[in-house]
Amino acid sequence: MSKFEDAINVILVHEGGWVDNPADPGGETQMGWSTSTIRKLGLTPRDLGLDQDEFTPGCLKAVTQATCIRLYRQYFWDKYHYQLLADQVVATKIFDCSVNCGPGRAATMAQKAAAACGQQIAVDGSLGPKSCAAVNAVPAQTFVHAMADQMRSYYNGLVAARPSLAVFKSNWLKRAAWGE
Repeated sequence: MSKFEDAINVILVHEGGWVDNPADPGGETQMGWSTSTIRKLGLTPRDLGLDQDEFTPGCLKAVTQATCIRLYRQYFWDKYHYQLLADQVVATKIFDCSVNCGPGRAATMAQKAAAACGQQIAVDGSLGPKSCAAVNAVPAQTFVHAMADQMRSYYNGLVAARPSLAVFKSNWLKRAAWGE
């Protein structure tokens, strides 16, 4: 069984600290928690440990690492049951993809990767027990490589569709290669 405590360290390294890059459609971001994700989840500044009722420019700088870790556990790891993934690197890879690309997209990529490795699996964007069993049936390194291919394809497609995102491509491709 994989562990959140081992996976979160990779996420924090990949995400870094506070960023407000005008090219990022997610907006201001703290340790991977973008303004768009925060709003999509309906979180308030108080949910993030901030002593204010409205979001203001730069306020995410004050969100602590402990808060970000708590939110990652609640809104990603536990919600999508990544602990059902037997191999730690596989679980971390899918979790990391989920944080960067969105949980549904990460689930779809994981299902396509498992299918590319010979598993009979429905590609429905929901990583439930059957999908986790299919992923677990693939040798870990084989799956990680197939997942990395899915991520590279996605990132390259993003840049092709929106050339302004090319500024992120190098880091995205490094992220895709993690674990290979």
